[in-house]
Amino acid sequence: MHDMVRELTIKIAEEESFGKFDEQSRQIPIANSRWLGITSKMHSKSLRNSTKLRALLLMPSSEVVLDRRIGWFSSLRVLDFSLGKLDNISVEDFLVWICSLKRLAYLNLSGVSGIKELPSSIRKLRNLQLLILCGCSNLVRLNPYITTLKKLVVLDLGSCGLEYLPKGLGRLFYLQELSGFKISNQANKQSCRLHELRVLSHLRVLRMNIGIDSVILEDDKSVLSQLSKLKVLAIDAEDCEDGSILEMLNALTPPPSLQEFYLRRYRHKTLPTWINPEQLSSLQYLCIENGDLTHIKTSPQHVADSLYTWNIEGLCFKVLPS
Repeated sequence: MHDMVRELTIKIAEEESFGKFDEQSRQIPIANSRWLGITSKMHSKSLRNSTKLRALLLMPSSEVVLDRRIGWFSSLRVLDFSLGKLDNISVEDFLVWICSLKRLAYLNLSGVSGIKELPSSIRKLRNLQLLILCGCSNLVRLNPYITTLKKLVVLDLGSCGLEYLPKGLGRLFYLQELSGFKISNQANKQSCRLHELRVLSHLRVLRMNIGIDSVILEDDKSVLSQLSKLKVLAIDAEDCEDGSILEMLNALTPPPSLQEFYLRRYRHKTLPTWINPEQLSSLQYLCIENGDLTHIKTSPQHVADSLYTWNIEGLCFKVLPS
């Protein structure tokens, strides 16, 4: 950035109470700040007067320096502690403090390895719209109260240690993006089944896992085809070589308006039968990553008296047999 542009940006930021910076371009917490990026070099006492904050971000590779004073930020809308280090504080208490921020609309805790479970007080975040927990590898249980967050638009649980998601996700009516959904077995009565997603009429992005313990019931087979707004579908087959995986995928009916499809860790030589130009006429991007696929039909498909051709604009093949 040019020096003059930088100076103008800082000047406008200060005039609009966005933030204040010192001569070394480090942000200084002040009473009227609306946005603050904190580092481990900041002392929690310096935040006492920043009660009007709307957005609080932890700079990469920094340790969390906050204590119970986090409750003072009653106007906070955005909290981003992604990749934050929680070595010097109690994770349980830290989460309870976060859940006291009743106006919070955006919460990003991605990559915070110390999180094992969300507290029941998560239900207090009734204004939460985006909840990002991807990469929380030690997160093993998702509190059922997550289903009471009726305003959620994005729920990202990708690459977590969860074995299942709690039933009741169908209550999240406004959900547009769901990542990390796991198709569990029938014996688990507490898990969310695929057919519960049928009522999520606003869903545009779905990333799900299907593994050796997964079971697709009769009620699950047509769910994807009923999600009329679904544009992006990603399936992770978890390196499962069992033939049942292909049978379950073949049983699914694809979304009518799908534009992007991702298939990862797929250990079979042929694609599911519905991946063809007739059923995926709107598909624009296809990605096959880390699998054993050896053959893809690219020629036009004749069905009755009609000819269907692919309209794909982008292809991505990674780590496949040569």
